[in-house]
Amino acid sequence: MLRFMQSENPEAKVRLRSGNRVNFIPTHQLIIQVDSSTVVSNGTVAPEDARRIENQIPVQLEPNGQILKNALGQLDVITSSKWNRPVYYTAGGFDGSLGLEEFYRLEGLAYRLVPVRTPYESILEMGAIDTDTLYDRLMNKFEWGRMNAEDVQLDYYTIRTMSVIRFRSLYTRLAMQLLEEGKRERAIEVLDRCTELAPSRVLPYDQYISGITLPDGDGGVIHHAGIIEAYYLCGETEKANQILSEHYQNLSEQLDYFQSMKPRHSSSIQREMNEAMFQREELRVLLEQFQQDELMQDLGLSAFGS
Repeated sequence: MLRFMQSENPEAKVRLRSGNRVNFIPTHQLIIQVDSSTVVSNGTVAPEDARRIENQIPVQLEPNGQILKNALGQLDVITSSKWNRPVYYTAGGFDGSLGLEEFYRLEGLAYRLVPVRTPYESILEMGAIDTDTLYDRLMNKFEWGRMNAEDVQLDYYTIRTMSVIRFRSLYTRLAMQLLEEGKRERAIEVLDRCTELAPSRVLPYDQYISGITLPDGDGGVIHHAGIIEAYYLCGETEKANQILSEHYQNLSEQLDYFQSMKPRHSSSIQREMNEAMFQREELRVLLEQFQQDELMQDLGLSAFGS
């Protein structure tokens, strides 16, 4: 395809209204070929997942659209590697990812391209998880310095970066997958490591603590569990309640402060107010779901809201 696009043969070009001829792609779909024996033999895909290998990965192009050089570069890298070298993406859900999110596998702070399809759920949870690989990296290999030391304070940009890389979500996703595989003790270890590295005094609690519920576009919702829910599902009710209580009180204090501001000031922080209210509602739902009636009373909540 690249040779066709680079051809100087006039028959391999399309004429514009101006009379100029330009190269074009004569299809709306490109195919990335997969050699199943190669991806199994070099460890890209585990032998037990060999039956799930897709022999072809489609890349859809917009009709009458254009493909930029960065996308061509990616396709060249992917096809030239012939699955002998790993290819990673740092994110997805945008044009630059070529619509390959269903072929992501989360292996740490990046997603590896693999020829095994995992249905795309949302931009917050993309790709499959190899629990052995991700557990080893999060628990043994990744080093975070002294971020949780008593005499260390993270600045705004570091805190924002931790949110961008979805630090807590990494650990939560791994813990939830371990639970699904029946590895409860390992799941607890992962959650404990996350809360050890990032207590609220280091990294303020956020939506990855409370959980996130989003509309799915079809009239339903997509729910992503947070640290608290994962602890509840592991049977670690005391740890879950401790974090929930602290987070709920922090959110309530934030809302009290926001609501005390004069209208000319509060109008500029509507997003922050909404986020605090959404998170507090997520916590109330968790208390109901896991029947924590006593804690609900302590926090002044009822089953129908605060």
